[in-house]
Amino acid sequence: MYDRLTYDHERSLVSEKLHNCFTFLSLFPEDHHFCREEIVDLWAAENSMSLEEADGCFEAFMREGAFVLCEPQGEHDHESTTRGAAYKLRDLLPYFAQHVSSRKFYLTLSPGSFDLLQLDQDDDPRICQHLSFVCEPESSGFPMDVLFQGPPWLLRTLLLLGPSTNEKCWVRDINDGNKSKPFRFLRVLHVRGITFRDRLSGVEHSKLVYLNVSRSDIEELPDSIGTLGNIKILKLSHCEKLRRFPKTIGRLRRLEKLDLEGCLLLAEVSFDWVGKLERLEYLNLSQIGFKSLISSIGDLRGLKALILAYCRRIQRLPKSTSKLLRLEKLDLEGCHFLEELPESKPESVMKNLKLLNTLYCASLSRMPSGIGRLSSLKSLPRYIASEDPGRSFMELQPLKDLEGELWLDKLNNIEDPEVARKAMIEKKDKLQALTLRWEQPNSDVKENAPVDTVTHVAEALQPSPNLRSLKLILYTAEKLPSWMTEEPLHLKSLVRIRLFTLKKCESLPPLGGLPHLKVVEISRMDAVVELGGSFYGQIGTFPLLERLALSQMPNLKRWSMPEQVRKNLFPRLAHVTFMQCPKLEPPNHPFPSVATLSIWLNNEMLYRSAAGLKSMASHVKKLSVFSCQDLWASSTCDGFWGLTSLEELEISACDNLTCMPEGIKQLTSLQILKIICCRSMNSLPEWLNDLTSLRLLSFSACPVLRSRPRGLKRSRGLRVTVEGCPLLK
Repeated sequence: MYDRLTYDHERSLVSEKLHNCFTFLSLFPEDHHFCREEIVDLWAAENSMSLEEADGCFEAFMREGAFVLCEPQGEHDHESTTRGAAYKLRDLLPYFAQHVSSRKFYLTLSPGSFDLLQLDQDDDPRICQHLSFVCEPESSGFPMDVLFQGPPWLLRTLLLLGPSTNEKCWVRDINDGNKSKPFRFLRVLHVRGITFRDRLSGVEHSKLVYLNVSRSDIEELPDSIGTLGNIKILKLSHCEKLRRFPKTIGRLRRLEKLDLEGCLLLAEVSFDWVGKLERLEYLNLSQIGFKSLISSIGDLRGLKALILAYCRRIQRLPKSTSKLLRLEKLDLEGCHFLEELPESKPESVMKNLKLLNTLYCASLSRMPSGIGRLSSLKSLPRYIASEDPGRSFMELQPLKDLEGELWLDKLNNIEDPEVARKAMIEKKDKLQALTLRWEQPNSDVKENAPVDTVTHVAEALQPSPNLRSLKLILYTAEKLPSWMTEEPLHLKSLVRIRLFTLKKCESLPPLGGLPHLKVVEISRMDAVVELGGSFYGQIGTFPLLERLALSQMPNLKRWSMPEQVRKNLFPRLAHVTFMQCPKLEPPNHPFPSVATLSIWLNNEMLYRSAAGLKSMASHVKKLSVFSCQDLWASSTCDGFWGLTSLEELEISACDNLTCMPEGIKQLTSLQILKIICCRSMNSLPEWLNDLTSLRLLSFSACPVLRSRPRGLKRSRGLRVTVEGCPLLK
């Protein structure tokens, strides 16, 4: 991997810079979590390269498998990666990086390590140029005073790495009078999640290029911030106590990246100084409650990324936004009250724009005209269909390079299927995820087109067979489009499918034959009575299916098996969820791979039947029962009997449950029992003492629970926790 990275001339990646990137990773300990942007920014600052070059290096490392996504890939299902997705270094890579780097120049320390340093030996750590220290909330913090002992350090990089969680650490006060001494050569100061007691003293005379004090308790920046004439990257995200900027901040004329995401107290602060930052390329103002954005934003002619995600109060962007001709990324996700986007003339269209994100902008009713002229556009997570002249759905046709996720919204506005066909969705073979959404008719929304038109429009929106994720919402026709039902199925690469509110569809597509399908979510398909033959297809077995969720299916009665016996049916199905399926009887077919079963809301037939869940859930290890108001007395819960493999049971928000279900005493393997927010439960049965396998018994928010079995404390190895149960002694 090392040779391939450092000698990748074909992709014009500079060997020396890639080497520096690799050795820089030696500063990160094993299992330390980081986000992509964090590494890219550090590499750009330390290697004196552009953010684009650093991002290209990250891609190169990703191709070689150097980084591992900390969350399972199934959670993303090939849609747009979630914000702040965490990565870590692949196993053994930190040690190899340390081997490649020179230990005289790269040093990683943990709490207590400073006590072992020999400051008067030949390997004096003061010659170290790059230093990282792993801070822990329970430790005494980074001993800054060590940096002021003896001659100055030669530090270029200082990383104080807090925990991967959002806990904060603190740094000891600096007592030395010459505070600037160790920072003379400092270029990179990364202290995310660290609280400084003396407000960053000592950095004003440094050569800082990168400063990250995100998630700290800093309330205001010192006036000396204006002396950092070389700084290019300033990160203050989630500094929730930050309330003002000094006047000197407008002097940072070399600043290229400014991140203020989540600085909630800045909503009423003047941002007029931003227009003076002539070199600014990246501006993140997410989650700040602006009512309007500063008009001087148009003066930032070099701006490439403007992030305004979840600025919920913004209604309009200033007209000057259309002057940002170099803009590549405009992220407006979650701007709930945003009503419109600024229009631009043909000669001033943002031809460099690569991302336009308007997901979850509920008040936005139309797209700006000229979307089809955005020749560089690669990511358009949401497109709103409109009848307005000049905003034809066919504007999607020339956007051949769209990738990632595409959400086609308000499809009820398309009356001519030919218009949908000319958008050429099938030719966009780089798309990974597609959502087709109509609208629920109401007084403010135009009635959906005739059923035949809805069917033909859906037929015309056939996606590429490369699609990995499909979502259908508020589809009003009785039949699904042929590309979802005819076998062999067109979407042979599908990994996840979600069908929400298809109230008239009587049958399900034959999903069993999809070879890569891992997740199926079906909700509010009122006309479906049975999961039967059409669900499996001709020879389908759901070979890779891992998760199945059935919710709000009021008429679903049976989950039957195929007429012909098929081997290895559902071989990997591990998680099953039933939510508000009141007529569904328990399947009589075993699912040996199912380890987690969740039952939400009204599912009376599942746990009141004498046969109960035993046949399908005999191998289940975790059962969650949530807000089942029809869960009453112990005699009505025969469905819990026979779950002999169950190790963890959680019962939450079942307000009519006054005592523990009798069936629980048959759970001979039960180790964990949690009762949460059951407001009518008043006592615990004596037979809990007979559950000898029980290791944890937890009660929380049960306001009338007043008694527990005698001798429960003396049960062997049992831990009992109680929270929010005022009557329980």
